[in-house]
Amino acid sequence: MPDRKTLAKIHIAKRELGLSDAEYRRILHLCFGVLTSKGLREEEASDLLSLFRDMGWKPAKKGRKDA
Repeated sequence: MPDRKTLAKIHIAKRELGLSDAEYRRILHLCFGVLTSKGLREEEASDLLSLFRDMGWKPAKKGRKDA
């Protein structure tokens, strides 16, 4: 199971990409054969984040805080 930081990134990416819950779960099921992100292995979680980047998600830079 991915660590909490990785799971948080996955859910931030889902929200920022505007994926519905159904779309998100379809990606998990079709690409990784799981129903939730907690069912992913570490490598699969990394692959999912790469997929989200390919879909246009741009993770925030470290240490960046909007005031």
